[in-house]
Amino acid sequence: MAAEKEVTILVSSHDLIRVTEVCERIVVLGKGQLVNDIKTEAETLKELEVFFGG
Repeated sequence: MAAEKEVTILVSSHDLIRVTEVCERIVVLGKGQLVNDIKTEAETLKELEVFFGG
């Protein structure tokens, strides 16, 4: 839908696996501030797990 309509879709989730599967870009917020901005690639899930200490 995003590509078809040329719109941005915002997904708010704590499910890192699902987010890395469906999103091209992941923006991490902490207390309303930008903490991390990641272009989704093969190693993104591992990067997020390290970032969140999991």
